[in-house]
Amino acid sequence: MHILKDLLQSSLLELKKNEIQDAKSSLDEIFAFVLNCKKADLYFMQNFKIDDKKAKKISSFIKRRSKHEPLEYILKKMWFYDSELFLTKDVLIPRPETELLVDIILKENDLNNKTVWDVCTGSGCIGIAIKKKVASAKVFLSDISKKALNVAKKNSLHNGAEVFFKVGDLLNPFKGQKADLIVCNPPYVSEEDYGLLSKEITDFEPKGAFVAKNNGFEFYQKISKNIEKYLNPKGRIYFEIGKDQADGIKNIFNDPFWRAKKIIKDLSGKNRFFLLEIE
Repeated sequence: MHILKDLLQSSLLELKKNEIQDAKSSLDEIFAFVLNCKKADLYFMQNFKIDDKKAKKISSFIKRRSKHEPLEYILKKMWFYDSELFLTKDVLIPRPETELLVDIILKENDLNNKTVWDVCTGSGCIGIAIKKKVASAKVFLSDISKKALNVAKKNSLHNGAEVFFKVGDLLNPFKGQKADLIVCNPPYVSEEDYGLLSKEITDFEPKGAFVAKNNGFEFYQKISKNIEKYLNPKGRIYFEIGKDQADGIKNIFNDPFWRAKKIIKDLSGKNRFFLLEIE
């Protein structure tokens, strides 16, 4: 048997020794997950006895976190916009900025009975969140990765979101079809900038979900070709973009049929989203 307070102390020391920035919160998440309790309850359980099996599992998780493996991959799940998502290393970890994008889309658009495409869906987080809030929307999730779509399918079932799936590169799976709203969070990090990212990202998350050629603009350039064929009148596209890409992306989408173009900032004041609306 192991005493909780002793395991907490030794685990915290190990995480701090390995320069884990969120050592305290990681510790709480791991212990609460293994012990199946609330994080707040841990500090009323200081003398709680932990059996060898659970102590071994905690130790294994702490070792993985000490090597900078993201907590979301260790626990294999996370919460995103009121949805519990399962994660594997085949999909990147949804960020708070993407939650903000979902919030913006839902506030700015009446999606009742509308067709929505979540392109480069990954875990399915955006499309699933939209479908759960707007039951009448016809939502499609697409990705070039079959493994990613398998994760998205699992998440849609778990969250009771009846969505449709397409496998393929960007808009290719939708030939001959039109949407009222397209949302896309494509890879947009340049190879140079990728080398500056944290170990949590470069050592564990799928590189293909981050890096794009042409200084990060590769996928926006691809989508810009014939995009008007895929949108219903007054249809909209929302992109997530890099903080320094606003001018570049405006230049890519410079056709006269765009009746509106808008850069939207995130909560820290950085350029983060790009809205397009067709005539």
